[in-house]
Amino acid sequence: FNEILLVKNDMITDSTYCNLIVYAKDNWIIPQTCLLNGVERTRIISEYNFAIEPITIDEFLSAKEYKLINAMRPFEGVEARKPHETIYLGEFFL
Repeated sequence: FNEILLVKNDMITDSTYCNLIVYAKDNWIIPQTCLLNGVERTRIISEYNFAIEPITIDEFLSAKEYKLINAMRPFEGVEARKPHETIYLGEFFL
């Protein structure tokens, strides 16, 4: 499916209805900044020892893979996507 990734102050936050988790630096990283601290994001923070760090657009695009997660899309059951296959359309401001 197609999804729009949200960026705030050059940092990846979420998608329109999912939180993100990014595989980079040989570990899963949860973006430090999110617009909504979702149920699945909260769960994996408490169950896994994943780093919570700011992730810039460039860091995201150079990462190995990422997952879009939410209460209906658990981390363990979601297929990973490749950031380099993601179409970057630039930034839009309202």
